[in-house]
Amino acid sequence: MIGRLVGKLVEVDGAVALIDVNGVGYEVEAPDGTFDERKIGDECTLFTHQIVQPDQSSMYAFPSKPMREFFRVLIKISGIGPKSAVSMLAAFTVSELIRIVSQRDTGALMRVKGIGKRTAERILVDLFDRVERLPYALAHSTTSTSSLQSDAESALVQLGFRQTQARDAVKGAWYEGVSLEELIRASLQRLSR
Repeated sequence: MIGRLVGKLVEVDGAVALIDVNGVGYEVEAPDGTFDERKIGDECTLFTHQIVQPDQSSMYAFPSKPMREFFRVLIKISGIGPKSAVSMLAAFTVSELIRIVSQRDTGALMRVKGIGKRTAERILVDLFDRVERLPYALAHSTTSTSSLQSDAESALVQLGFRQTQARDAVKGAWYEGVSLEELIRASLQRLSR
């Protein structure tokens, strides 16, 4: 199974992108917004999950390992396929999903296209125990990421940006090991484009 791609962005059509890795083009589907801040020709690193079925093969790509791991948890829930899982990860960050599950916030999940009340309740019941057993690295990463992203968002909002603009910029600028100052600076650069 292919777990990571490092290559150049060749084309984007909605949530589907073509990544060139040393001359081989990989078509991947990712949560909406994954490629919004990238231009054709940009190098990108994506964490992938491949699903092989008798009649087709699909590859899903995520900008971070925690997002991919949460995708893997979501698709294990009865009735939740890869498309629904990708939609949920497009609508919420991993830390927001963990908060939604811990607070059993059915209404938040129902805002995702295709998820009704019954499905939202099933997701919350199934995820409640699984979130507690997420790998330490995932739980640690989402906690520190959540705090860092929240602080950066707050700083941008204080500078006069709307909450949604700030969240999108921070989400796009975040990477493993970034400091708060670097995250704010990179987010401001994204907002000024």
